[in-house]
Amino acid sequence: MSEATGIIIQLPEDPSEEELARDWTLSAADLGEVFHSRDDASKLHFAIQICALRKFGQFLRPFIVPLRIINHISVQIGLEPVMITPGDQLHERTILRHESRIRSYCGFDTFGQHHVEHLEDHLIILANEGSTRESLHERGCQYLFDKRITPPGYTVL
Repeated sequence: MSEATGIIIQLPEDPSEEELARDWTLSAADLGEVFHSRDDASKLHFAIQICALRKFGQFLRPFIVPLRIINHISVQIGLEPVMITPGDQLHERTILRHESRIRSYCGFDTFGQHHVEHLEDHLIILANEGSTRESLHERGCQYLFDKRITPPGYTVL
């Protein structure tokens, strides 16, 4: 679950083989980016966050990932499967650097002041059509995802 950004992300505890293949499989280009990371923990974090950004339009914060997903990605990057879910072992500075690299690699932009007016215009139209507050939040996140913009924190949005 990730609450620090736009939407709450619920990862499946026991994803199917189809879900793993669809949502958590890295391309050859992805692997090239992953291998620029220094150590195994950084490689794993980077690889999982690439998949998360593509699927959800945002990063996993906090970094809590089911073991089945961790092991599926670990095998792809040449790491041994694990029996216990590792916590986020990286420094905040490293995490932010990863997020910046992944945004650039995946073609996403960081939400900034120049996005506010466009998002507000979109949400005003939806509100005038009768959308609820919860629906506006979800649809605002979807709008940002469609525009390839990572959302701001939940309270900001």
